[in-house]
Amino acid sequence: MPRVHEIDLSALPEPLRERLAAQQQALGGEATWQKVMAHRPKQLGHLLDLMACFSDEERIPRRLRELIVVTVSKANACDHCVGRHSVRLNKTGLPHATIDALLEPDCPGLSVQETLVRDYALAVTRDSRRLRDATFDRLRAHFDDTQIVEITLLITLAGFFNAFNNAMQVELDAGHAAMLAEQRTDEQT
Repeated sequence: MPRVHEIDLSALPEPLRERLAAQQQALGGEATWQKVMAHRPKQLGHLLDLMACFSDEERIPRRLRELIVVTVSKANACDHCVGRHSVRLNKTGLPHATIDALLEPDCPGLSVQETLVRDYALAVTRDSRRLRDATFDRLRAHFDDTQIVEITLLITLAGFFNAFNNAMQVELDAGHAAMLAEQRTDEQT
């Protein structure tokens, strides 16, 4: 149960309700953090715009985007985001055995590029002041400057959502919990 009361989304202005409905239809599950953030409808709308632009412009493949969010969310112990985005990361073909081991230094099942992005996400999350130019040299071997900026935006935006959801005690919705359980069962059979 969140620390503040949830807003009935039907009370929001129609354009925002429509955008939220479209987001829910595309992502599945139930609205969670949106009901809390709806206390500030204007900010909620701006965040929805920001989130949409990552998918609309496709600078970074979906698998890497989800890998970033799950890595940062695991580092920040945000069960809500880990649960929701693990479902999406698994849908890109990454097995849950690999997803579960993302914070291990020698995580099995990641490509060189995925390991690089995972390591960068952890470095930014844990202490961005300690980043070295050598890290960016390694990133530039795989990504252009625009992509590096987008990766960094995704990392820091994930950290924002982790802090918000943890502070507000936003829990994983039953729909995503069921999807996660089903994926894990399917992998075991």
